[in-house]
Amino acid sequence: MTVLKYDEQALKQQLSAMPERSIVAFALCCSTRQLNAFEAYADKFLPEKREAARHIVESLWATIIFGENTPVMWSEQLAIVEETYPDEQDHWAPFHVYGGNALSSLIYTIRSLLASADVQEAAWAARIAYESADQAALRSLDKMRGSPEIEQLVVASDIVQRELHRQSDDLQSLAIDDPGVILHLKSLAMESRVLTLDEMLV
Repeated sequence: MTVLKYDEQALKQQLSAMPERSIVAFALCCSTRQLNAFEAYADKFLPEKREAARHIVESLWATIIFGENTPVMWSEQLAIVEETYPDEQDHWAPFHVYGGNALSSLIYTIRSLLASADVQEAAWAARIAYESADQAALRSLDKMRGSPEIEQLVVASDIVQRELHRQSDDLQSLAIDDPGVILHLKSLAMESRVLTLDEMLV
C-alpha cells in the first residue's frame, strides 16, 4: 500500500477543481467518520446533547444530496455545534480531545457550506480528521515527537494511513457531481470511523 502524507496545499488544489457540492461532501465525509468520537464524549459528559451532532450531520447529507436546504438555518446549526464544544482540560482527556475534534471538523464543514463550498474550510475539516489519527498513532507508539524517525512511524501507521486513503478515495469518487456517488459515500462514511473507541483510549 502506498504511504500517503497529508498535504493541505495539494488537497486545496484538488478541491478547487471539483464541483461545489462535491467539496462540501468531501468535508462531510471527514466529519461523519468522527461522529462516534463526539458521541463517546457525550455519553459520558453531555448525554442530553448526544443526538445533536448526528441530527446535524444527517441534515447536511440531505442538503447536499437532495438540495433540502431551506428548512435548515445553517448559521443556527453552526451556533449549536460551537456551543457544544468541550471545555479545555488541564490533563490528557481523550473523550474531550477527540470529541472536540469531531465538532471542529463539523464546524468547518458547515462553514464550507455557508461560504458556497469554501475549499479552505473543507481542507480544515479533513486536517482535523488527520490530526486525530496522528495523535492516536503517536500515543499508540508511546513515544514523544522530535525525531524524523518517529514522525515517519506515525505517518506510516495503520491508523493514519487508513484515514488518508479514505480521504484519497473520497476525492477520486467526488471528481464528478453525482448524487448517487454522494449517497454511496454517505453510507461508507456512516459505517467507518477515524478512530475506534479502543484507539481513542490508548
